[in-house]
Amino acid sequence: MSAKPSNVVKLEDRRFWKEVNERLALNALIMESAAHDKRLTKIDLVALITLLNNRQFSNIIRSLPGRWPEKSIQRLVNCGYLIDCGIVPNHAVPELAPYLHAFELSDREANREWWME
Repeated sequence: MSAKPSNVVKLEDRRFWKEVNERLALNALIMESAAHDKRLTKIDLVALITLLNNRQFSNIIRSLPGRWPEKSIQRLVNCGYLIDCGIVPNHAVPELAPYLHAFELSDREANREWWME
């Protein structure tokens, strides 16, 4: 007789998925706000959601320089969605792209909560 697999979730798995869920919820809140922001264009919104999806758990966002129109990036920075951290070295795969453009979420966006909407 074989033992049934356990349906108990390991604590470290539970913590990981809790962090993922919080991150996705924050992305949704940010995009909901950005979708109603009349200052942003559709291209700006596409850039923002792509950058948010590439956000690491440390809240650092890295993108290839020139990947998005400079006007869109400046608009996202000026409207308070992102903080431009400039060009940083690519330590992961330097042979593909020696440098990356780094961003962080602004304090307003990083601390956005659903009950504040």
